[in-house]
Amino acid sequence: MVITNIIMAIRYNISNIEDYYIPSFLVFALFIGYSVYSLYSVSCILYSKFLPNLYSLIPNAGLSLFFLLLPILQCRANYYSSDHSKHYIAYDYGRNVSRYIKKKAMVFFKGGVLNEPIFTLWYLQNIERHCIDTAFIVSENLVYQYYIEETRSKFPDIIIPSVSIQNVKGIIENNLDRRPIYLQANSLLVNELSKTYNLIHGGIFPEVAKKAGSKEFYGMKDKGKFNIRKGYSFTRKDIDFEDIKLLGIFMSYAVAFNNLGNCCYDFKLYQEAGEYYKEAIKALGILRTIEVDNIEKYYMEYIKKYFVLYAYGFFGLSDVFFQQGDFDRAIQECENGLELDSMNKNAHWKLGFLYLQKGMKGKAVKQFEIVLNLDPNNIQAKQILEECKKSLAELPQLFTNLYKQ
Repeated sequence: MVITNIIMAIRYNISNIEDYYIPSFLVFALFIGYSVYSLYSVSCILYSKFLPNLYSLIPNAGLSLFFLLLPILQCRANYYSSDHSKHYIAYDYGRNVSRYIKKKAMVFFKGGVLNEPIFTLWYLQNIERHCIDTAFIVSENLVYQYYIEETRSKFPDIIIPSVSIQNVKGIIENNLDRRPIYLQANSLLVNELSKTYNLIHGGIFPEVAKKAGSKEFYGMKDKGKFNIRKGYSFTRKDIDFEDIKLLGIFMSYAVAFNNLGNCCYDFKLYQEAGEYYKEAIKALGILRTIEVDNIEKYYMEYIKKYFVLYAYGFFGLSDVFFQQGDFDRAIQECENGLELDSMNKNAHWKLGFLYLQKGMKGKAVKQFEIVLNLDPNNIQAKQILEECKKSLAELPQLFTNLYKQ
């Protein structure tokens, strides 16, 4: 079995391969126990032979104490990483997701390393019997016939036309009149469906709704209020697979708060929008404690996504301050965001206009030049650079109206 594990480790290059070692470890533990017992027996014989007086005075006490101390020392060394007694993040996340989900809903998750929250919801559904009529669907599993049949068996009213991950949109179209449908907010499908449907932002996952004649503000009085208990922090230097999965949860919170902020911003509720953007920043503020140099290369692609998402909160907050006329704070927040996402041409574009508002033409020119480096075909940036060569007073007012583009 040990040899089989070695072969699997070579064949499967996945980060949590150690999870598959558990069965063989249990078998191996039996041999460890037998070996420890044999070692103990031999030690007792040698102990009684060479130290008979002490052995007769305190029979086996020293050896017993020695072997008892071994697991205690191991426990002390590894207790921090194994103690989940106050680890509420995953559980609270499941509760917060389900809090805003209507009865008999369909909830689509994406797969991959960031899909771990689905296990919390399955636990709530199958063990605590919470949301038992809700269909939690992993979109990447729709390529498997067994998964389709299992879903159809549990929820006969759901129409699944074919076995294909590409047909998620078709599944939504066929079931939108049958069940409320929700999407994981940080999935690519959200951007695609937003062109055809309205996305109602109130909880962590937006609800899909048919396009109305006029855009409305959807939400609830207590929208965006989540119970997030403390109990975990990235204080260790080495970031492991479990940490990455937890970062996925914080990312979902950040996306939800950003979406709520954007929604409020679109309806000129700038005060509310600012509060949501601050919550988004707070959700991923834990990134500040992570030492990037100590992260395995395998995880770097995920960490980079978090840093980019972390920047969105700063950019949103910058927009709010701009609308409120506080250009100094708008500049500060935009610069904070660009420290995390320096390739964001829209942010450089906005920062250029903010500098113009403050009369900092030199800094503005530099930002528009960066925009052109990132997007050489940007005609508007070229025009603004030409205008900047003239006196600042001659800059057309209409350029300020381009800030949000």
